[in-house]
Parts: sequence; C-alpha cells; structure tokens
Amino acid sequence: MDGRRISSLVFKQAGPLLLGLVAVLAEVPQAAASIVTVTYTGVVTSSSELVGQFGSPGSNNLVGSAYKATYVYDTTKGNPSATSTSYRIAGGALIGGTNPIVAAVATINGVSYAFDVSSAQEAEVFARNDGAESEIRTVFHTFSWGSPATSRVFFNSAVVPSAALPASIDTPFSYNFGPADQTSGRVYLYSSYFDVAHNTLVTTELTDIRASFLNVTVGIDSVSAVPEPSTWAMMILGFAGVGLLAHRRKSKVALPFA
Repeated sequence: MDGRRISSLVFKQAGPLLLGLVAVLAEVPQAAASIVTVTYTGVVTSSSELVGQFGSPGSNNLVGSAYKATYVYDTTKGNPSATSTSYRIAGGALIGGTNPIVAAVATINGVSYAFDVSSAQEAEVFARNDGAESEIRTVFHTFSWGSPATSRVFFNSAVVPSAALPASIDTPFSYNFGPADQTSGRVYLYSSYFDVAHNTLVTTELTDIRASFLNVTVGIDSVSAVPEPSTWAMMILGFAGVGLLAHRRKSKVALPFA
C-alpha cells in the first residue's frame, strides 16, 4: 500500500471529523476588541493658570488658543450598557469595573498634557440620540487625598438639538458644531498641601481651562478577533481526536511493503 492510499484511508476516516470541527469553530463566537478614539477640537474660552502648564501664568492668557482633547478607549473594558437610543462604557474606582481609558491627552496652545489614566477614579464615554436631541460625553477624573492632595479633571461634552450625533460610538463619524449646539470642554489640574507650621493650605498647582468646540471625530481601530478559551479547548480536543482516530485506523491496517 503506497503513501497515497494510506493518506486516502486516513482522510476517509478522519475527514468527517475534521469537517465537523471546522464547522463548529466557525459558529463559535470570537472575542473582538475595538479601540475607539474620540477627538474634540476647538478654542479656549477662559483660562486660569497658577504655574503656566500650557502658557504663561495668569488669567485668560490662553483665550482664543487652539484646544484639542483626545481620549482613547478599549471597548472590551469597563461596564458597557446600551439601549436603542444610548450607549455608555464606564469604569474606575468610583464606578466599579475596569478603567476603559487607554489614553487621555489635552493639547492647548500647542502644549500637550497626558493624564495618568492608570489612576482613574471615574472614566466614561457616553453617546445618546433620542431622535430630537443627541449628545456625546467623555470623562476622566482622578484625585488623591495624600500630601499633596491632587485632582485631575478632563471633561468634554456636546449636546446637539437634532439627531446629528449617533447613539453609539461603534462606527466612525465626524461632526462640525454650529451656533445652536452646546459644547463644553474643561481641563482642571490642582495640587495643594497643608502647611502645619503656618496652619494654612498651600496651593502649588492650579490650572482651570474651559473651551468650546468646532468639531468632534470618532475613529475606530478594530483589533483582530482572538479565539475564546472555549474555542481553543475544542480545537485541542478535536485535533487530539483526529490524531487518535488516525493512529487506531493505521494500526488496524496491514501495510505490506513491496
């Protein structure tokens, strides 16, 4: 019996099992992730800086400067909830669940500040469209009561009196805001400590910047689907079964060699 006949016998016995395994794997759900980037662009409407994080210290020195807020979310993290008119992913120490924010960066006056997202107390992305009004909101908040005490707030939202914004963030879109739209951006950085010797609270950092928006853009980067653990288990069992069946059939067949 030549090699081709042996292969034919093995496939004849194992082929149905292989085809069945392929069919099962095709039906098993796979874990897919999406990395969502939400970007707002606009202008500063008011500013107050103690130490000049984005510009020179003082009040309203940055008014009219370019404002950009960027959030990057992993949609497989956090606590997702969705209805026909809204979508929300949230997480962090105050909310519960894994922090869904991968990155959060404020760029003002050409200067970028990257928030430490690993310490998120509250992280959220929210979208809503009820047919008459639509909204998008992104939030990052963290604080510490240590010495110094710190607070970091990165809040950006927009409400549009129409159905212009989608009720979810699972598809890319871009929207230019008009005069009737309500937009609000805020970067708040605060640090202080208590001076026991002088019995006073000393503020070492205070940045409070507000902005309005010209545009919001949502981009989607899909991550290749990864088989679930149950899929891997079925694959291993299936291939093991094919190997065992082939071995048993081969041992039962006398193989004369010329």
